Amino acid sequence: MKKKLLTLAVAVPVTAFSQVGINTTNPQGTFHVDGGKNNPSSGTPSVIQQSDDVVVTAAGFVGIGTISPSARLDINNGTTSGALKIADGTQGSGKVLTSDASGLATWQSIPAWALTGNSGTDATALNALGTKFIGTTDAHSFVIKTNNNLAGYIGTAASDNLALGVDAGKANTTGNLNVFLGNNAGSANTVGSSNVFVGSYSGTSNVGGNSNVLMGYNSGSSTTGDANTFLGTWAGNANTSGGYNAFVGYQAGVGNTTGVRNVAVGNLAGKAITTGSNNTFVGNGSDASANNLTNATAIGYGAVVSASNSLVLGGTGSLAVNVGIGTTSPASKLEIDGASTNKSAYNAGSSTTH
Repeated sequence: MKKKLLTLAVAVPVTAFSQVGINTTNPQGTFHVDGGKNNPSSGTPSVIQQSDDVVVTAAGFVGIGTISPSARLDINNGTTSGALKIADGTQGSGKVLTSDASGLATWQSIPAWALTGNSGTDATALNALGTKFIGTTDAHSFVIKTNNNLAGYIGTAASDNLALGVDAGKANTTGNLNVFLGNNAGSANTVGSSNVFVGSYSGTSNVGGNSNVLMGYNSGSSTTGDANTFLGTWAGNANTSGGYNAFVGYQAGVGNTTGVRNVAVGNLAGKAITTGSNNTFVGNGSDASANNLTNATAIGYGAVVSASNSLVLGGTGSLAVNVGIGTTSPASKLEIDGASTNKSAYNAGSSTTH
């Protein structure tokens, strides 16, 4: 008996400072259990061999399924799901593990918003400070993404912006009070404010233009000017620095670049104007014969004006029209019926035809 006690007393200080291996002669930490007894006698166990190991390092880190834990508890379950199980009788499907102030963890059920509608929402006015909402509680945008790509946002580092559509308003920095709806709508805008761009690629090149209303696919896609109103597919598509223009209709004012204060209403109306200003075109195909006219007006289907400071009513040839004043059925190029008006200016009968 004395011999056995002496042997133990000698053995204890020798093993207290060595690595301990269970089922392995090649421990990789202060304490190492090889559950599968499949580790090599020397060298580093493979990833597969480590999968059934438990290791405690000199730093006090515990590794399960790994021999080199990087945290106080490091669990590597490989490709198998469900690496950790905590059951205290309160666990349940859909519950989450939460902590109190002291760090005590418990399972809790948290309310979740459903796709089929939700109850218990705040019965308050839209401008009231409700406690149930979808959004953010800090000064950051509410961002919407699909496939990890920007699909829209509400609010920015500036204020009061709304963008919906892939890359809509994605470059905005300090611009505010903007609405961008459609793929790439206002995608280059950075400082422009008070703009409304609706339609894919509408205002896509605008950087600093303000107070523009662009509605329609590719409407004003090159615009950098201010206070333009373009309504229609490709309306004002080539406009760059031109401002205060109003183009309504398919490809209305499509060629304008730097012209200002032009009005074009009708499909393809005013498409020839590029640098001209203060022009008016009303009617499908109403246009100018030169791109730089000023204060020219063409009214009617196919009407074309060829000189500045001129007014043209109707087209020519098969598109020619009769003009009636005081009559609904003029039979001549200009027919004036003064029966119900002051006739002194004409010094003629009740009807005068020129």
